[in-house]
Amino acid sequence: MELRISQTANIYAEALTQLKEDIKSDFNNIIETFTNELYETLDNPTLPLSTKNLIIDEIFSNKINQKLVEFLKMLTKKNRIKLISEIYEAYIQKTNSIENIQIVNITSAVNLSDEQKKQIIKKLQENIGKIISPNWSVSEDIIAGLVIKINDTIIDTSLKNKIDKLSNIMR
Repeated sequence: MELRISQTANIYAEALTQLKEDIKSDFNNIIETFTNELYETLDNPTLPLSTKNLIIDEIFSNKINQKLVEFLKMLTKKNRIKLISEIYEAYIQKTNSIENIQIVNITSAVNLSDEQKKQIIKKLQENIGKIISPNWSVSEDIIAGLVIKINDTIIDTSLKNKIDKLSNIMR
C-alpha cells in the first residue's frame, strides 16, 4: 500500500530538498521515532506550543540536524505534524529523483547470494539507466524466478506466473 502524498506535503518536501545538507538518515530517524502517542501529543490543541517544543527538544536535540528539529517545531506550530510521514515519503521521492536513484522491490523464491544480487542489480541498472536501491524479499509462493516491481511496472518471471498463464490458456 502506497501512501498518497498531498500537495501540502510535496511543498514541505520541496523546501527540505533546498537544504544543502544530507538529512536523509536524520529524517528516517525521526520517522522511526514517531509513535501514535507522540503524534497525538504534538497534535493536541490543549497542550501549549512551548510544551510541545520542549518535547521535541528532549527527543531530538543533539541527535539530528538542528534544521530538522526546527522543522518539526514549525510543523507543530502550524498543526501539520500529522503530515510528517507524507512529507518524508515526498522528500525521499524527490531526493531519489535528483540523485537518479530508483527504488526496486525484488522478490525471489529463495534467498539469493550476494553475487546473484549484484548481477541482478547490475542488469537492472543497465536497463533502467539509474542507480538501483533494492528492497529484497523472499516468497516461496512464486516457486522459482523473480518478481520485480519498479514503480507501477511489474516484471514477473516467476514459475507461478507461468503456470497461471498456462492454466488460463487451457481453460
